[in-house]
Amino acid sequence: MIVRSVCRAIRLTMKAEMLPLPTKEQWESIAAGFERKANFPHCLGAVDGKHIRLVCPFKSGSMYYNYKQYFSVVLMAIADSEYRFVYVDIGSYGKDCDSSVFQRSRLWRSIENENIELPTEKCLPGAMGPQLPHVFIADEAFGLHRNLLRPLTFKFNLTLS
Repeated sequence: MIVRSVCRAIRLTMKAEMLPLPTKEQWESIAAGFERKANFPHCLGAVDGKHIRLVCPFKSGSMYYNYKQYFSVVLMAIADSEYRFVYVDIGSYGKDCDSSVFQRSRLWRSIENENIELPTEKCLPGAMGPQLPHVFIADEAFGLHRNLLRPLTFKFNLTLS
């Protein structure tokens, strides 16, 4: 109990200092990094979840039991182009899918409620087309959204005739 209590106190006290929500300028810097390193403009970060294995908490039922058939909590994170965490949400039940955990995160609620200042929409480099929003990238477990992209899920048949 003492470890849990101390960890909780440290988290509550240091959370804002250790990993604050990025500012508009920091988001712009992250996007510049993705454009420079991966030739991917308007990218604010890569999102994914990781199940952290644990011993079944007392009287938790199946709340922490995940689809991989072990007990876990979910670590949801966003990484920049240098593989550094810029946002972390830890502690969701193992039974929850990545998409649900992300949708309930403080960051995502701020985006949907427009309480966070993301970089302004603009045209892609070298294009005169429409102004496009900045986006996060994620895998197939996540749903599409104006600010969330995921890769194509079908395979191309590239046979040449």
